[in-house]
Amino acid sequence: MNARHFIPVRKIDVIEALITHGALGAGRDNFRRFCQLLGAIAHYEYHEQLERLHNDYFYFAPESTTHAEAGAGTLKRAYRT
Repeated sequence: MNARHFIPVRKIDVIEALITHGALGAGRDNFRRFCQLLGAIAHYEYHEQLERLHNDYFYFAPESTTHAEAGAGTLKRAYRT
């Protein structure tokens, strides 16, 4: 996944500015729905990445003692990830 950059503007402000200054005419509602779908896709992909990071970090969390119970093979696989 590509690096993310911070945009100091709310997503809704960008969408509304595009609607206000664009030549969408009657397509405004369709554009809003399109933006909503793009947001849902981005949310899903971010959630998937967050879950993967959470699972990978499990064995390295210093405050957790559960990783000490993992077998040598599990820890070896975790360190390769």
